[in-house]
Amino acid sequence: MVKVKWLKWGLVILVLGIMLTGYGGLCKKDKDTSSGSSGTTTTESGGKVWAGSYVIDIVGPIGFVEGTAYAEGNIVITMEGSIKVSQMDVRGTATSDEIAYIAPGTFDVRPSPNYLRVYGSGNGTNVTLNFAFADNPEELEFVFVGTVSGNQFSGNVTLGLQDGNQPRGTFTLTSSDSIPAAPSDLHATSISQTQIDLFWTDKSGNETGFEIYRSSDKKTWSKIGTVGDGVTTFSDTTASPLLSYYRVRSANGSITSIASNVVGLKAIEPLKDITAIAAGYDHSLALKSNGTIVAWGNNPTGALGNGTTTPSNKPVAVPGLTNITAIAAGNHFSLALENTPGTVWAWGDNDGRLGIGSTGADVLSPVVVNVGNVITMTAGGEFAFVIREDGVIWAWGYNGTGQLGIGSTENRNGPTEVTAISDVISIACGKSGHTLFLKSNGTVWACGNNGSGELGIGSTGGTSLTPVQTLGLTQVIAIGAGESFSYALKSDGTVWAWGNWVAGGTNTPVQVSGLTNVIAISTGNPRGHVLAIKSDKTAWGWGWNIDGQVGNGKSGGGDAGALSKVLNIANVIAVSTGEYCSLAIKGGTPTTVWAWGRNQNELGDGTNNGSTVPVQTIAP
Repeated sequence: MVKVKWLKWGLVILVLGIMLTGYGGLCKKDKDTSSGSSGTTTTESGGKVWAGSYVIDIVGPIGFVEGTAYAEGNIVITMEGSIKVSQMDVRGTATSDEIAYIAPGTFDVRPSPNYLRVYGSGNGTNVTLNFAFADNPEELEFVFVGTVSGNQFSGNVTLGLQDGNQPRGTFTLTSSDSIPAAPSDLHATSISQTQIDLFWTDKSGNETGFEIYRSSDKKTWSKIGTVGDGVTTFSDTTASPLLSYYRVRSANGSITSIASNVVGLKAIEPLKDITAIAAGYDHSLALKSNGTIVAWGNNPTGALGNGTTTPSNKPVAVPGLTNITAIAAGNHFSLALENTPGTVWAWGDNDGRLGIGSTGADVLSPVVVNVGNVITMTAGGEFAFVIREDGVIWAWGYNGTGQLGIGSTENRNGPTEVTAISDVISIACGKSGHTLFLKSNGTVWACGNNGSGELGIGSTGGTSLTPVQTLGLTQVIAIGAGESFSYALKSDGTVWAWGNWVAGGTNTPVQVSGLTNVIAISTGNPRGHVLAIKSDKTAWGWGWNIDGQVGNGKSGGGDAGALSKVLNIANVIAVSTGEYCSLAIKGGTPTTVWAWGRNQNELGDGTNNGSTVPVQTIAP
């Protein structure tokens, strides 16, 4: 049997008092304990512990029988503000700002080797507080379990001991105001070298405003501003080029919620004023509003277009190109479309995928593709398509499985007319071996490899050297293709997929479950993941997630690739998927670029640190 000394019981009450305030220490002894004034730490029946602005009334006898502590009667805790739970060392001294507030939900305070630490989650109905004396956590434990009704918490309290005894009592906790719910989805954008803008979602209906906090180490937090009710943005105009962390609380008068999620960001000059993005195998392009292009990533064949084969983990300018209206990135090559007179430019690996009529040394700077007046273009893994102003389709590059749709498997190093299909308004090239065509009547057609059912024709295996109609799809408004899979967006906001990776091997289109109200799908030719934008401008992803390219904070196989919201970004207006990473344009003034996934130079943030959530691409 564990012997619990009187001194320890008093210290436990002291810890309880400090934990419930988070600020201040014990005041001096006040003999008038019935008035709500401070009192000394005591083990006497009916004694009070005054901790900051909170009074803890111990009602009923508290004592020890044969070394076992027990509690009878009610514990009434009256709040003059929200209750804070602080991190403690073994002496009952607060070692940091609060870890959590008591609020609607469930909280669990567990001991670590040297101090108490709080973990919590909630469903808006139940509240649980568990905490143990830190130097011998198995010796003594309080457990609070109860319900929330308006501004009052009530329920049972249990004092558990190592010897199995579990004395019980009840508690009632009342606040003069309702505790607001915490904000959610906090995310940040670097606007300049001195400004970071914060955005969040209001989850409470009873706040009077919000408080914004900043920290350099996630331990010491300083309040840097407040905003009123209904305002869900804040500009930190004194931001640092060093990494800073932010969090936000809802406030209801003097009562504040638990903190939102924490985001960290450096104040840097971001890549901004972007109108289009294109993610390739391991490099990326961005089109600026002034008609110029920047590129970043790996560069073994000159796909960055800056005259070198040097990789870059931040954007570099592509010299010599102006008035550009569209861009595309494939496996180690890039394309750009000039506004007048619809000229296509290409650079990178010159094994035929550039379409310049010859093969040989890599092309390190943009050269013209002689294909006429083009209105749209797309790049696959090692091949490309364009649609000319007259509606005629032309293609070039690798054609080993018939993906060029020209009736043969002959590779073409220059533009070749595709005569087997017409009335096409959009084309999507897969990573390796197939192509999709969207006709003006909303139907989808496909050619090339069908080893995983990616043509969507109801069978698996073989190839089709000319376009055939994908089954069961009408009213399609956008298409996409990856490695051995395909996907399409219908006018009703649903997404359909077929083939491998994102569709489970089906050879006919099936609706992606749980995904509705979609307004756009990702471009690019990824290995195995897809992104979609919903009408609320949130981005969603699913599929192959080995490097975190889905953007849900996870990486790996299994559930890590399940359909989920892309974290830490909102107001998304465009998405593009590469082999190992993803890109997004965040709307606003200015527009900015965000990237996530593997980072062997692909994210353009000036580092080589991969990320499972979006990080901001920086300026050249």
